[in-house]
Amino acid sequence: MIKAIFFDVDGTLLSHTTKSISQDTVQALRILQDQGIMIFMATGRHSTELKKLPVHDIRFDGYITLNGQLCLDNRGNVIYGAPFNESITDKLLSAFCERRYPLALVEADRIYINYVNNTVRKAQQSISTPVPEISTYKGGQIYQATAFLIRQEEAEAEKFIPSGCRFARWCDNGIWRCRK
Repeated sequence: MIKAIFFDVDGTLLSHTTKSISQDTVQALRILQDQGIMIFMATGRHSTELKKLPVHDIRFDGYITLNGQLCLDNRGNVIYGAPFNESITDKLLSAFCERRYPLALVEADRIYINYVNNTVRKAQQSISTPVPEISTYKGGQIYQATAFLIRQEEAEAEKFIPSGCRFARWCDNGIWRCRK
């Protein structure tokens, strides 16, 4: 007997062509829940991004966000988190601020970005999400860092990433870092 099903957002539930979720999909999710099957979202996205997408109307039983770095219950309470250690956060912030690479630092409840350029705009547009507001990082726990680099910048940036981090490209204009 199936007890739970996990769904990705981008390209699975949400079409970036129509910028919507089909009504057939919404109905199928309701039917699953009516049959007692729990539905979970599993995504690389942050909860603040999800609130700006059509998926926010669907009541999931839980959320695996930031590629597993932060897991939430159906009320948005943290049930598991794997933040970066402070030294990695400090090194990422220092390296990317000095070189003016756009870097988004992701906390449980907020996304900070230090700089916005066309690379950031194109990456965010490709996932139907507004550009984060430029703000100053205030020192909270970081669960994910997104560097917005074109492929030609990646080799240069790899020289400066802290030990324990790696690149994982998710589009032509964005890559994210995670712990090994």
